[in-house]
Amino acid sequence: TGVQTCALPIFIDAARTAGAVSASLAGAGSSIVAIVDDANGAGDEVIERVIAALDAAAQREKVGGHAEQFEVEHDGARIIA
Repeated sequence: TGVQTCALPIFIDAARTAGAVSASLAGAGSSIVAIVDDANGAGDEVIERVIAALDAAAQREKVGGHAEQFEVEHDGARIIA
C-alpha cells in the first residue's frame, strides 16, 4: 500500500506538529522518516508523541503501516575482520 502522494503533507505535518524537527518521504516512496533531536533533550516523550501522531494519521487516511523508533549509529560504517 505505502504512502499516497496526496497524503504526504498530512504525515509530515503530523510528525512536525508532534515535535519532529523534520520529516520527509524515505526510500522508494513507501516510507516516511521523521527526525527527533533526542541529543538536544527531546526525549522519549516527544518520540512517543511523533509515533502516535504518525499512527493516527495513517488510520485517518486509511493507509496501512505503523511507526517505529530507530536509533542512529553515530560511528558510521566499520569493517570487521
